[in-house]
Amino acid sequence: MTKKRIILFFSLLLILACNKIDKSTPKLYVRIMDKGSWGVNDEKGNVLIPLGKYKFLNPMDEKGMIYAQKGAKYGYIDIRENILVPFDYDGLTVFSEELACAKKNNKFGFINRRGKLVIPFQYDNETFFRKTGLAQVKKNKLYGFIDKKGKEIIPITYHNAKYAILDSLLILNKHGKWAFFDSFGKQKTDFVYDEIATTDLNSKDTFWKNGLILVRKNDHIAYLDKNLKEIIPFGKYETGETFNKNRIAIVSKNHKYGIIDELGKEIVKPEYDTIEHPEESYHESEIFVAKRTNYLVLLDENGKKIYDKIKDFSFDYCRINNKIEKIYHIQDLNGKYGAIDTKGKLIIPVIYDEFQDFGSNDNAIVNHKGKFDPQKKETEFYVLKNGKYSVLNSKKEIIKTNVSREEVENNFPLEFKKHT
Repeated sequence: MTKKRIILFFSLLLILACNKIDKSTPKLYVRIMDKGSWGVNDEKGNVLIPLGKYKFLNPMDEKGMIYAQKGAKYGYIDIRENILVPFDYDGLTVFSEELACAKKNNKFGFINRRGKLVIPFQYDNETFFRKTGLAQVKKNKLYGFIDKKGKEIIPITYHNAKYAILDSLLILNKHGKWAFFDSFGKQKTDFVYDEIATTDLNSKDTFWKNGLILVRKNDHIAYLDKNLKEIIPFGKYETGETFNKNRIAIVSKNHKYGIIDELGKEIVKPEYDTIEHPEESYHESEIFVAKRTNYLVLLDENGKKIYDKIKDFSFDYCRINNKIEKIYHIQDLNGKYGAIDTKGKLIIPVIYDEFQDFGSNDNAIVNHKGKFDPQKKETEFYVLKNGKYSVLNSKKEIIKTNVSREEVENNFPLEFKKHT
C-alpha cells in the first residue's frame, strides 16, 4: 500500500470513529438541582452525574470541563466524573485565557487546566486574566497588573486600579489622583484626574467605545478620545454624563441642559431646565425627557425631537396589524390625552379626558364627558379597537358599536380639528 493510500485509509477510519462517537454522545446536558445538590442528565433524562455528590456544578465549558463544588472544596470534573483538577481549593474561578484563579490559605494564585500551579498563592484578591493578557492583582493593600507568567507588567505599588472589560486601557491611582496606562504597562498620562468614568455597552463596561471618555479634574469636566486627546476642554460645561451606546451625552452650561455628540457638536442646545432618561419597565429608557418651566419635550435615543409641549407622558404597547408596537400616551397642556408612535406621529387624537393602557392588546378604554349628547352630564366611555369605537354608558354597558373615526369627528369637529 502506497504512503498516500495509507494516509487516506487512516483518515477514513478517523472520520468513521468520530461519527460513531457523535452518535453515542448525548447532544444535550441538563443540569438538575434538588435540596442543595446538583447533578447532570442527558437529553433523554438519563442520569449522568447523580444528585447528592456535588454542592454545585457549572455548565460544561468549551474544553469539556465542569467547575464543581464538593463540600467546602472546589475543583473540575468531566461528564464521567473523572477529576481533572483536584478538589484542593477553598475557592476557584472559571478559566479565563486558559488560567483559573484559585484560593488556598486565604491567598490567591493561578492554575492551568491540568491543575498545575502556574502563579504561586501570594495575592489578596480573586481576579482573572483579560484578553490583553493581564490580570489586576492586590498585595499588601496595593495594586498592579501581572501577565500570565506572573511577571509584574505594572508594579504592585499603586493605591487603586481599574480596568474596563472592552478596552485595553488601564487606570491607576496614586495619592488620590488617576492616570492612564496601556496594556503593555506604559504610562499614557500624568496622575492628574480626580475621576475617570466608564460607561456600559451591551452589559460590559468601556472607557471609550461609546464615544468619549468623561474625566474630572478640580471640579471641572472634560471629554477625551481613545488616544486621550482632549476633545471637549475643561470648563466648557459645568456638568456632563458619560456617552451612551448611541454616542451622545447630556451636558449643562449656565445651568441649562443640552446634548452633545462625540465630536463635541451640540445636537440639542443647552436651553432646558433638565434633561433625563425616564424610567421604563423598571429600567432607564434610551429616550430623553427635556423640561422647560411649563412643559415637557420628548426626544428620541439620538436626541431628535419626538413631540413638543406636553404636560406628561407614559409608555404603552399596542397591537397594530398583528404586531406589538411601542407607543407613548401624551397629555397636552389642557389635560387631554392621546397617543403617538415612537417617531412622534399622532396615532390617536389628543381629545380624551381619560386614556387607559392598551397593555399589548388592540383595544383600550377612553372617555370623553358627555360629548355625544351635550345635554348629558354622565361620562361616556369609548372602547377603541382597530380604528373603530364602541360607546359605553357610565355603567360600562355597550350602547353603540362600530362607530368610525369619521363619525366621532363629526360629533367633535372642533376637538379633532384642533388636534389632528
